[in-house]
Formats: sequence, structure tokens, C-alpha cells
Amino acid sequence: MILRYIGLVFGLCAVVGIGGKATLKDNGYEDFVIAISPDIPQDENIINNIKNMVTDMSGYLYTATRKRAYLRTVKILLPKTWNMPTDATVSGETFQDAEFRIDKPNSAYGNSPYTQQTTDCGVPGDYTHITPTFILNGTGFGDKGKTLLHEFSKLRWGVFEEHGYPGDDMFPMFYLKETWGANGQETVVKPNFCVNGDLKGYEQDIVSNGACKKDANGLPNDNCVFFATQDSAVTSSLMALPYLSANINFCDDESETYIHLSDIPTKQNLYCNGRSTWNVISESNDFKNSNNSPVNISNTDPKFIIIGGEEQIVKYVMVMDVSRSMDPNINPEHADRLTAMKDAAKRFVNFDIPDGTVLGMLPFSTDQYPNLGFYMTAVNQGVRETMVQKIDGLKIQSGTCITDGLFRAVQDPNYLNNAEGNAIILLTDGQQDGACNTNYDQIRDYLVKMKVRLITIALGNSADQEIEGLAEATGGKSFFVDDNSGPGDFSDAFTGSTTFQPADTISNTDMTLYQNDFVYSATIHEAFDVDVSVGKNFTLRVEIANGNKDCNQNMNISLIGPNISDRKDFTFKCSKQNFGTFVHQLDEEATAGRWQFFIKSTESFDSISVRVTSRSRNANDDPIQTKCWIKTGEQQLGTDVYLKLSAVAEVKKGNMPVLGAKVRAYITRPSDGGENPPLEMELEDNGSGADVIRNDGIYSRYFTKYTGNGRYSVKCEVVGNDDTEINEGFIISRSLPERPGVPICCGSNAVSPNSKLTKSGNFTRQAVGGSFQAKPGDLPSGDMSPPSRVTDLKLENDCGNVLLMFTSPGDDYDSPDKVKEYTIKYSKFASNLTEIAFDDPEISVIKAENIIDGTLTPVDGGTPVKLQLQPTLFENGITYSFVMRSVDESNNKSPLSVIAKMNAGDYCPPAAVSDLQIRNSCENPQLTFTSPGDNDNSADKVTKYIIKYAPNLSQENFEDSEIPELKQEDLLGDSTLSPVNGGELVKLELKPSLFANGIVYRFAMVAVDDADNKSPLSGLSDLRDVCPPSKVDDLEIRNSCENPQLTFTSPGDNDNSADKVTKYIIKYAPNLSQENFEDSEIPELKQEDLLGDSTLSPVNGGELVKLELKPSLFANGIVYRFAMVAVDDADNKSPLSGLSNLRDVCPPSKVDDLEVSLACDNVTIVFTSPGDDGDKEAPVLNYTIKYSQDLNIIDDFEDPNLNELSADDLIQGDTLDPVNGGELVVLTIKASLLKFETNYTFAMVSSDESGNTSPVSNISSDISCKASPNRSGKIIVSVVLIFVCAIFISII
Repeated sequence: MILRYIGLVFGLCAVVGIGGKATLKDNGYEDFVIAISPDIPQDENIINNIKNMVTDMSGYLYTATRKRAYLRTVKILLPKTWNMPTDATVSGETFQDAEFRIDKPNSAYGNSPYTQQTTDCGVPGDYTHITPTFILNGTGFGDKGKTLLHEFSKLRWGVFEEHGYPGDDMFPMFYLKETWGANGQETVVKPNFCVNGDLKGYEQDIVSNGACKKDANGLPNDNCVFFATQDSAVTSSLMALPYLSANINFCDDESETYIHLSDIPTKQNLYCNGRSTWNVISESNDFKNSNNSPVNISNTDPKFIIIGGEEQIVKYVMVMDVSRSMDPNINPEHADRLTAMKDAAKRFVNFDIPDGTVLGMLPFSTDQYPNLGFYMTAVNQGVRETMVQKIDGLKIQSGTCITDGLFRAVQDPNYLNNAEGNAIILLTDGQQDGACNTNYDQIRDYLVKMKVRLITIALGNSADQEIEGLAEATGGKSFFVDDNSGPGDFSDAFTGSTTFQPADTISNTDMTLYQNDFVYSATIHEAFDVDVSVGKNFTLRVEIANGNKDCNQNMNISLIGPNISDRKDFTFKCSKQNFGTFVHQLDEEATAGRWQFFIKSTESFDSISVRVTSRSRNANDDPIQTKCWIKTGEQQLGTDVYLKLSAVAEVKKGNMPVLGAKVRAYITRPSDGGENPPLEMELEDNGSGADVIRNDGIYSRYFTKYTGNGRYSVKCEVVGNDDTEINEGFIISRSLPERPGVPICCGSNAVSPNSKLTKSGNFTRQAVGGSFQAKPGDLPSGDMSPPSRVTDLKLENDCGNVLLMFTSPGDDYDSPDKVKEYTIKYSKFASNLTEIAFDDPEISVIKAENIIDGTLTPVDGGTPVKLQLQPTLFENGITYSFVMRSVDESNNKSPLSVIAKMNAGDYCPPAAVSDLQIRNSCENPQLTFTSPGDNDNSADKVTKYIIKYAPNLSQENFEDSEIPELKQEDLLGDSTLSPVNGGELVKLELKPSLFANGIVYRFAMVAVDDADNKSPLSGLSDLRDVCPPSKVDDLEIRNSCENPQLTFTSPGDNDNSADKVTKYIIKYAPNLSQENFEDSEIPELKQEDLLGDSTLSPVNGGELVKLELKPSLFANGIVYRFAMVAVDDADNKSPLSGLSNLRDVCPPSKVDDLEVSLACDNVTIVFTSPGDDGDKEAPVLNYTIKYSQDLNIIDDFEDPNLNELSADDLIQGDTLDPVNGGELVVLTIKASLLKFETNYTFAMVSSDESGNTSPVSNISSDISCKASPNRSGKIIVSVVLIFVCAIFISII
């Protein structure tokens, strides 16, 4: 079971009030602190430039306060990472309490100085942030001394800007000013600056750098900025335009010279209810009741004192209560506070306080016990054991003299020895006894004089009520440890006290990822996230509270990471020697992702605290960090200070705001005898209620749920998920810059349309915010908390739809509870809408029947409300002002909202043309688009189309007079520029003579209605030559008996025109097809592949092209395919031609010397072999030799009945295999093939590899074995001999 939510120290802020601020004495501010972050590299130029600009600021300050104040002494606090000569030692100054802080840029503000402050008028800000770039190079803001005075005024006196911001809903750059004359209401647009003279300058669109455009309400749109020029006759207000050289004063309610404009929508008017800046400043503690009256001072240059650097050390004294009320047998709660205090102090000394810190311990009661503590000693490993033994030896003594113990800590030579600065940690549970030697007033004054910060740790709810006041007065901190809490609360308090040590770099600072306290359970299992910004020095710390006893059993602790290899298992047994504390630090970086821990124990214990910390994974990548605190409003202690406290958390990655995180504050409240679990509050970064600026990474909410007198403490938990984002910039500046072209931040929202937002991923952070005390009489009786003022009331005239929007306040300020009712009123006269006149029944009120969409029924606090109003309520052309009030169930009324204005005229432009298209067909160019309607997408006609064209046309130069506009005389046929109904298609045929050949023209357009509202600019459409050359349809490739020849008719540039194309692309390959023509592997015909006068240079369209190709391009016997396209000067390609095959069509030559001899003893055929192509040397594929008794063999050569000679018909050794062309072929035929004395005719053809056949050869005839006198006798003898031999062989 979880005991209660316990947050971890992440970076603590003062809980009530702000310590370390300069004091104003005899017209001079003394000890104004400017601190440099340890993350800033050493640079002496920063010091020199600070001195110059602050000296200038001091002079302007003296003039602007009308001779009442200047800077007398300024301390520049160096970080411990700098090594420079100093003028004095540190006396309590720290970076986190400095008025001006020099640090890396906040991504939302860029290099512009800004001041973090609340919305309460007259309440000083927290600090002013200045970047090194501004100090070294900040010329874009005008006089840097006046720019710093602008920020100093917000920081010191709680005044606000008196200028608008581009694109801001609450504080716009321009506003509508109504005047009434003989013609009724007249409305003019004015730039939103509180100035006392004629403001000169110019408007500029900071996106396009061109002219500004109007929005739906008739005001310049969100990108428009007014830049005042130096010839303006303006001498006030510094909170409006500090960069104007003549502007050196604050505006004033009582003076016409420096007149204040109380009705313009500035932060000063909203948060200070129309009071001038000088009115607020003069009522501050610095000047009210004639404090610091005007005086003549000849030299306002401040004295600069360099302090800090690497030698700065803050000393600590633990002043520890050992009075009787610490004894569980004496205090009514029976709480063993002494043991709990000692255990916590021992853990602090052993684990938390860094080496080198000078520490002392002083116990107190009503008596002094010098031997029980230890004197100031530099902490190291060798002395920690001695310190722990001294702490462990503390015993209960007598009564309680808190102030005596504090005096001794400051004055005793063995402790602080009256040295300025340093810090005291006071731990006490009791009330100051009456017999003490000193009192609270004395010690308060002395601590303040000696600049000693007091950190108070109240043990139980009965601790003296005065101690928080001491912490506040000294700029210290207050913490509360409930009797039933675990060791985590003590750990928070002790760790929080060390924040007064010199600041370290962000990468060396521990971030608390998880912390919680539990009562005993056999198994404790929790999970947390390790994000990518952390991972080094990953440490798990488990602290067990067991009544200062040793444990009897081991407990099992498992730490499990995202990967199996990340698992670590431990056994631990608590004891006095290990302080009941288990600590494990990973040697390697922790894997980013979800981690878990298990703690299993069979032995019970009082409570257990688990803490997980880590540092930046990469020194160059800042981690996500969190701070948490309680913020006071304008009230003072002892009155109704606790009526308007707010819980605040700051979430940033370095100095970049983290947006969309889930931030919860947990408020521990007094129980008044009952159990009150911590109150959970969802903090918001929505710019309403307690939150000042939307999306600036600061989350807040008012706290009103009190349970009685006693101590309240706050802790915060931050969770990031997939929707959480980091604002990486780039937006400059919260101070209005001098040069045009620089975006401005931040009015009511720190995110603009051009902000770079990146996902943070999952992460968890926790932080502790300290405590405050409600004394008897501080808390109101009953419900006295009204709903918050609505600060984001807004009206939009959305094309005739009147929309009213605001964020609903809560029942108590910005609580999530619903209010009872909203009352919304409107008038033509803004002066009617005041607190005094609001209830006048004559003022028009919005009723349920006036609402088309939405409801007046209240919704939960913090919920956006949108109401669509009847447009018939409003007269066309009149500007109306709106204001609203909320009432809760106790009839507490909110302050009146900010006044919102709306002009009821027609400010609805036509819609942008989204389908503008220009085509250059093969005839005339044609422009088409869908006509927009008068109001957005209505069917009503617009008044005019403005169509422009040029090669260099762009979004930025469309309005330039040099860009030609399409006119009626530029059109052909029935085309007209007269508008048609919205939604109809427009087709315009343009004269070709408007355009130079080969140039790409761009077109864009706007539409204009009868109220001169222009539509947004259409998209750009390019006029290109989209008419390709025609397809080549007569491509032919021939291989004659000489060289291959390619022919085609050249196409023209545009379809079948006579103009030349730019290029022929001819490709060839055996596998060429329509599909692979564009493949780079397919060879392309080149000029060097041609013979003779052939050329690939295009000729006029319609002319015949003949190309003679080199035969060496082609392998013998392979069929090649050819295809082509033509390309014009606009890179349009013709359709692909048909495919043409290159074949071998050249036959072998005719054999014309065929001769046969049919002698009985020698039958031969003789001829000269033809070549493959004509008479070429290459052999043919085969010979076909036929013979017949028919003399007409040539005519009947293909007759299948003819005899064809085969290889088997030849004598052994002869073959029909072809030889090279020109060689003599002699074939001997077997005589048995032929009949005796028969006349035979022979003929032949030859064929090549492409199937080409030669003509039939000459014929050759002869008589086979013809008879003769001589030859007959020989034949008979031969036959007889053959017969006799045969008989003989058979007998044998």
C-alpha cells in the first residue's frame, strides 16, 4: 500500500516570496545581482558588455523614474566553471536567485531578453533571462540599455508590456478604434502601442516581406507587424517601444504629457485593470509614501563587483532540535522525531552532501551543548564517520530556544563566525520557549543583515509558526515532514537545501525520474521511464525506516530494464552501519525505455522510500528537467495570502519548453484530526487562470481547497507521452525588436505557426516544491474564492457566422468545478462595459435564443466554450464590444473579462482557387479554374478575377505592378473575364502571342468581392509546351548487300508541324520492346555509329531521314529491333514509333561454274563456293545440290521429287560442309547412284544463316557411264572376272 505520494527534489524554488533581490536605499539600488550560468563558456567580453549596457540602463532608469532611482552597486556572479579575478567573496548570491540571469537561449524567445512573471499587477517577476548573443551582438533591439530597463520594470515593479504581438488573440498587433461623429460610428485600425504622440512607421508581412492582408474582422492578418520609425514624435511609454530614441518615459494616468491609453488591448491594461505603468511603479514599495523622492544625481554609473568563480563555497550549519518535544514519550503524537531526524541527517552526511562542502552541526534546546555537535569541517570520506557518530550521539535535553541556537550558529567562531552569506538548516518540532535570550524579530533582522539563508524543516504540524517567516525573509526555503511520512520527505528537504551551493552545469545535475514512499508490503512493484535525454549515473536508492533497528531478514531487490540483459538482482539487509540505505549505480548507461523494480521482504518495517536518479546521457544534449513551487499573488502574509496561491511547475529540456505533458501537483494538507489524502491537481499550460502564457512550458493552477490551519506542502509529477512535444524554436522576442523581419514572442501563446515542435517520447520526472503554513486568521470562513477572470474572450466574424469563444473559469478561480452561470453582454460603446455599468439592464445581453450553436450552460473549468450567435443581432459595418462575467454557487463574481471586439461588416473573402490549371494544347493555351463564390464557397458571383502571369511569378511578388495581368483583349473566341457563379467551371483560351517560345510562364490568381475582400492566392500553375512531336510511323531498317540503312519521316516540334524537333532518340537491341525502351541498358544510336554523310541532327518536320549504319554494330545472324522517339525544346517526347527489325536480306551469290563429270570411274561435281552475302568471304550455311534426268531442273528446282545430294552420297572423305566464299569445291559421288548411260542434269543453291537463298546455279549435264568400243570390252572382262571370283569364294 502506498503511504502517500512523495515527489523528489529536482530543483527547488523559494516557496513564499523571492530572496536575493536588490534593496533601494537613498535612491540607489544596491547589490543588484547579474549571474552567469555555468553552461556559458568563459568570455571576458560578456563581462565588459554587461557593464556597458547596465551603465546605460542605470542612466535611463534615473530619467524614467523622474530622478528617484538608479543602480548604485551591481554584482556580477561568475559560475564556478570560470577562472577570473574577483573583487569580493560570495555572500549568499546564487544563480537561481539572481535578478538577471545570463543563460543559453530559451527556444521560444530566441535571443530576446524576457522576464518570467505572474499575471498579478504590481507583483515582481521571478527573473530576467538574457542570452550571451544579446549581450555580445544584440543590435536588433535598438538601445540595449533601454531594452534592459523595459525588462527590469517587469521584474522589479510587476508592470507589463504596452504593445501587441502579431497573430495574438488576446494582445493583437492591431485593434479597432471606434469614434462617433455626424455620420455615426467610424472605425479605424490602429497599431496596438501605448504612446503619447504621432506614431510613424509602416506595416509589413513578416512572412512574405510584402504588404499586409486583412483577416475576417478587417484587421491586418497574423503575419502583419507595425514597425515604428525614429521620426515618431513619441516620448512614452518605455513599455511600448523602448527602441525609439526619444522614448524615455513611462506612461502616466495623471499627465497629458505622458498620456496612458487605458482602452487598448495590452497586457498592462488587462492585468492592471487599465492603470498606467507609472501609477503601478509609483505605488510600489520603492516609491510609495514618498520613499526615495526625486534627487539630483550627477553620476548614475553603477559600481560593479565581480564575485564567484571557481573558489566560491557556501558553508552549512545543521541546527538540530533536541528538546523534550522530540521524545515520543512526551509529544502528544508519540512520534519518535529525534530518531527520524538523526537517521535522515546521517544519510544526508553519508550519501548526499558533496566532498568539499563545509558543514557544522549544532544541537539546541534551552541550554547549550557544545560537546554534542561538531564544528565547521570540510566534508570528505575521512570525516563522514566522525560526523555520523556525533549525530548518532544526540540525546533529548530540555526546552526549545530556536532563536538562541540560530544566533550561536551565526556568531560562534567555531561555526559561521559572523561571515556573510552561507546557510543554516533548521530542524525543529517545537514552540519557542518564553525563557530564551533572543526573539524572532532579533534573529530575523540579524540573519538578513548577515545574508544568511535559513532552510527550515518543520517536524510535525506543531513546529513553531514563525519559522517559515524566517525562511521567507532570508530568501531560504521551507519544508514540512509529517510524523507519518517516510524517509523520502527528509531526503527532499535535505537535498533541497543544497541548491544554494554554486550551480553546476545541467549535464552534471541529477534528474529525479522516480520517488515514492511506501508502508510495509511483502512485495512492492512499480515502473518508470528512462528517456533518451538521461541515462548516465543511473542510481537506484532504497531507504528503510525501521526505528533505528537492524533488520533480521534479507530483502530481495530486482531492477529490470527494457532488455533481458538489463536485469539486476540484489539482496540487502538493513542495519545501523549501512543507515538502512541501499544504493546501486549502473556502471553503464541505462537503456532508454520502461524500467521496473521489485522489492520483496518477509520482515515488516515502518516505511520505505525508493528514489531513481540519472544525469544527462550526452553532455551536448540537455536533459528534460522540472521545477515545482508555490506562487503567491498580490496578497501579503497575515491577510488573505492563501486565498490566491498557485501551484507551479516548469518543464523544459534545457531551456526549451516542453508542451503537452501531464503535470500533477500533490498538495499535502493538515488533517485536523482526520485523514486527508494529498489533493491531486492537474496543472495546465493553457494561458488561462493562474497560467500566464500558453505553451511556454510553465504549468500552473490556483489552490483553494484548504482543510484548516497548519502546514501544506506541494510535490509535482510530470509524465511525457507520445503527444508531448518540445518547442525547439525559432521565435524571437518578447522585447519588441527594432529591425523588421524578426518574429515576436510571446503575447498569450509561446507557439506560433512557424515553431519547430519535436516529439519528446515517454519520460517521467518528479520534483518537490516545499511547504507553506496557514496560521489562525489566514484562512477565510466560507467560499470567498470567485471564478477567474476570462482573459481569452474572442469574437470571429467567420463569413457571417459570429463565433464567441473563451475558456470557462472554475468555481474557485481556475478550478475544474463548474461555475453557476455566465453573463455575456455587448454594446456599440466599449465605455458601457465597465464594472459600474455592467448590471445596467439597458446593455444588451446574449440569451439562449440568440445562440445558433452552443449553450450558456456552464461547463467544467478549463474547458473551451464556443458559441455561434445570430448574425441578425448586429448591424452591418458596426464594431461591437463584448465582455462577460461568471458567478459561482456562493454568488462570488469574477472580474469582468477582457473586452473583445468584432466588426459586423463583410470581411469574408472568396475562397482560394484550388484547381487553377494552364495547358498548352497543340493549338492555343487554355486556362481553367472553378470560380469561387462571394463569401468563401457560396454560389454568389465575385466581382472580379485578377489573373497574373510571368516566368518569375511567386507568392511573394504577385502584388507587384511589374507582373502583367491578364486582360480581356488577351483572350480568344468567347472567353471572358466576367465572373460566373461560384462553383462553375471557367475556361479561357489565350492568345499564343502573349508568350515567348521556350519560356515557362507561371499563372496565379485571386478573386475579389464587392467589399473588396480578396481571396487567398491560388496555387501557382505553369504554362509549359505540352504538345509533343508526332509519332514516327514509317521507321524502317534494311540490310542491303552493302550497309544497313535506317529511314523515317522526321516529325515536327508540335505534332505534325514543320518546325524541327530538338533530338532523335533511336535505340536498338534484339530484345527491344515498347516496355523497355527507356531502360539504360538498351543501346542508343550515336553519331559515331553512322557512315558517310548520315547525321542525327534533326531536319524539318515532314522531311525524309536516311541513316547509313556501320555493319560492325551488329552480330551476324541476329535479328535487331529498332524504335525511336523525337524530343522538342520543352522536353516533350513523341509517342514511341513502331518497332522495325534489322534482318540479313542479302543472299549468297549464284554459282555459275557448276560442272559435273559422270565417267564410270570418276563421278565428280566441281564449283566455286559463294560467300554469305554476295561474294563475301564468309561461308554460307549450306549447299543444296539436286539432279534429275529432266533438263528443266531450274524451273522445277523446288520440286520435292527431285533427287537431292546428301553427305551419304559422297565417297568417304568428302563433305557438304561449306567452305569460304571463292574457294573451289570438288565432290566425288558414288557411281552406284546413277543409271548406266543415262543423261543427268545437276543444279544447286546455297543458303545463309538468315535463311536467304542464292539463285539457282547454272545447270550441268552429262551421260553416266556411256558405252564405247574401247570401253565395252573392258566392262565385259571385268564382269566375268567378278563372277568367277564370287564362285570361288563361295566354294571355299
